[in-house]
Amino acid sequence: MPEHSESRSIAHVPALDGIRALAIGLVLFQHLTIITPELIVGTGMDASLARALAFAANLGWTGVDLFFVLSGFLITSILIATRDRPDYFKRFYVRRAFRILPLFLVIAVISFLVIPYSGLLPPDKAARFDTVGNDQWMYWLFLSNIAIANYGQFRHGIMDVTWSLAIEEQFYILWPLALLFVRNNAVRLIAAIILTSMLLRFVADAYGFNRNSIYVFTFTRLDGLAFGALLAFWMGNPTYTALIRRWSGPVALLFGSAFLLLGVLQGGYSYYYNDGLITWGVTLVTISFTALIGYVITRDSGQSRIVAILSTRPLLFLGSVSYCVYLIHLPIRAAVRDLWMTPDRMLESGMAGLAGQATFYLVCLAIILPAAWLSRNLFERPLIAMGQRLTSSPQVSKAVA
Repeated sequence: MPEHSESRSIAHVPALDGIRALAIGLVLFQHLTIITPELIVGTGMDASLARALAFAANLGWTGVDLFFVLSGFLITSILIATRDRPDYFKRFYVRRAFRILPLFLVIAVISFLVIPYSGLLPPDKAARFDTVGNDQWMYWLFLSNIAIANYGQFRHGIMDVTWSLAIEEQFYILWPLALLFVRNNAVRLIAAIILTSMLLRFVADAYGFNRNSIYVFTFTRLDGLAFGALLAFWMGNPTYTALIRRWSGPVALLFGSAFLLLGVLQGGYSYYYNDGLITWGVTLVTISFTALIGYVITRDSGQSRIVAILSTRPLLFLGSVSYCVYLIHLPIRAAVRDLWMTPDRMLESGMAGLAGQATFYLVCLAIILPAAWLSRNLFERPLIAMGQRLTSSPQVSKAVA
């Protein structure tokens, strides 16, 4: 999703597209897993594997945390590299606008202005797309996470997914200003943001706040972006870079394992129903993912099997189309399930259990991935190039989106 700069510190690292693929893969794993108790038939190996799959799918929400850390790292790296340019603000905001807004607006128009009034869906299904009432303006202005936090639950089958995009956009608007004005104290500011965000999560949960609200509220989710920003600053210091290279692997493994153990001890990975996931869980995941990115950017594919895997073509492709996949996967999932692979039909056809789930994955991905490829190449890429042309200068080579 974020662009790359011409700076050496943020030169294009192919494995970072693989990190994007891992992030969107986690999200897809959760949202496309439709195994429910009524679709788990029998007591044999198939049923046991289906239950294990449903259990593991609840890990998918962590993909958003990986996106947050990656975005914080890349955006901060870009801002550090261009902070002394006279077109610092124009360059950043114009390129962000051409990258994010066009596809977002297309999805919003379809969701709010076309589907509910098209007459193409039965009234009960069309009504699903008109459920945010007077809060709709907040979705258009990248405040959907605030609307969801106020309501305490997700309400819209397509646009609710923009809650994480809203947090990133709020960060993008303010962070360039912050870095410019606290130039010599940026790391202290980042540390304060991390500690404050973590503390707010613990306090909110202790006082019984709705966990969906904690999960999507800007100030309880800024530590992921801030950890990424901290990594960007550390990578500019040779001493810290050496430490990251040496310790990032063990740290990622340690904190990732601690998170997995926490989920097992709590009986599941749902942040809403299992104690400690919204507090300690998010913290452990964020630190683990920060270390993972540090591991990736301090090695090349010849030095690490993990980096080599993240640099393979299928993952590079998925990472390159991750933005569109994120925005369109939920309505495609709903269409496949509502119009074809309904639970009743899956049971009647004998496609319940793992066979039905595998088929559902394949059908959804066969629609999502080509659609995202077309969007990337025919719609998004030309607009990204336009944003680059509008902010290019003869003294500096163009960045690659």
